[in-house]
Amino acid sequence: MKTTADNFFEAIKHVGAGSLYYLKRKNDTEFIFEPVIIDTKNKDLTLNILKRVMLEPDFVAFPGTPEAYEFINESSTFTKENK
Repeated sequence: MKTTADNFFEAIKHVGAGSLYYLKRKNDTEFIFEPVIIDTKNKDLTLNILKRVMLEPDFVAFPGTPEAYEFINESSTFTKENK
């Protein structure tokens, strides 16, 4: 199942306001965690922010999502194969 802004919001809707970090591709070999400010008390605004982030061309995943776990598994397999 692909994570959507709506189902990710359902998972985080009780966290309130603060920074949410997402994984982003910096270049072909480097990735960084980029912050975004959210406030789950404002559902519409938070959903718009999540959707905007997910549409970025270098967006990889939000932490705790199936896409994040898939990235970790692929990265660790790649690392093991190249040792």
